[in-house]
Amino acid sequence: MFKLKTVLVLALAALLVLSSFTPALATIDTSLIDKGLEKFNELSPSTQKEAIDLLKTYFKSSGTLEVLKQDLPSALKIVLGDDYEAQLEDKGLSVSRLKSQVDELKSWSYEDRMAIIDKIQSGDSEGIADLVEKYKNIEAPSDPSGGSGTAGSSTSSPASEKEQETDTGQEPTPAAAFTDITNHWAKTQIQYIAEKGIIQGKASGIFAPEDSVTRAEFTAMMVRLLQPEVSEETVIPFLDVAETDWFYETVKTAYAANLAKGKGDLFDPEGKITREEMTVLVARAAALKGKSVSIDTAEIDQLLLPFKDKEEISDWAKTETAVALKLGLVRGTTAELFQPKANATRAEAAVIIYNLYGVLNGESDTMTE
Repeated sequence: MFKLKTVLVLALAALLVLSSFTPALATIDTSLIDKGLEKFNELSPSTQKEAIDLLKTYFKSSGTLEVLKQDLPSALKIVLGDDYEAQLEDKGLSVSRLKSQVDELKSWSYEDRMAIIDKIQSGDSEGIADLVEKYKNIEAPSDPSGGSGTAGSSTSSPASEKEQETDTGQEPTPAAAFTDITNHWAKTQIQYIAEKGIIQGKASGIFAPEDSVTRAEFTAMMVRLLQPEVSEETVIPFLDVAETDWFYETVKTAYAANLAKGKGDLFDPEGKITREEMTVLVARAAALKGKSVSIDTAEIDQLLLPFKDKEEISDWAKTETAVALKLGLVRGTTAELFQPKANATRAEAAVIIYNLYGVLNGESDTMTE
């Protein structure tokens, strides 16, 4: 019970931060940030550490954020007292608004959700305000259990899905609005594939090309491109994918199409996808659409030979990596390095999706990384 109360105190600190933006004032209310930081600083160092660890669990995914919403009234009472509703009203807030702020957290990147915890821990109020400002105009993700843009839909092409979720479950941003790719090496590929509705932004005007890609995000890109059909009777075995998660239908579709196999009974949706994992997925996608190539052991060895780190490629990934290389879907980070265990960036994901789109549509002007 003590640990629960501890994490709820810290959870409220984060929630007060997120609720500090009030549309009517269009400003950041730093008094709420200060209130959250004050409560955190009252904890002992060991309790602070426990609270940080537990809060990171709360912030891990959409499903765990739903649990946080359920615990919110208890947190409010612990931090503000029995008259918490009146105190919130004085700030123009309510319990329901705070719960909506939890929903808005689902539109944040995983990296930024972790970043705000770090900033609370270090007392960086300016950094906290900057993060809140970054997302203040982003709408919360739509209900993943229904509505338009679900992963299993096969009634329209990616380009015509006007209400698809973004790579993190929010509303899409037009490619032309991305302000952070102007001078980026992958600008052409990012814009091309974003205009197809296959890969999308993380926030208003933000593509974040150098951010890592989670397994759920890349799976969403693949499903948008391929649009495989899925039976409603499909049951996924992953314990870490809940029906309330924005990526539930995406993972279900990918699993049914044999694109995503998970890691035993876990999918690890928030885990960062590696270059070899991403490469295997696009090779499988090409095979699913009848665009793969035959390859024998000798050719596998020859295709991997240029890479000094070829032995770092997992045995289960070598054949499909060689296939992807032969198809022109991917290449090394340099002429001599493949870096199979490196975390893929969103720019790399855009390029490999661009290349796959070209292969599937008979276009030869692929632009590999």
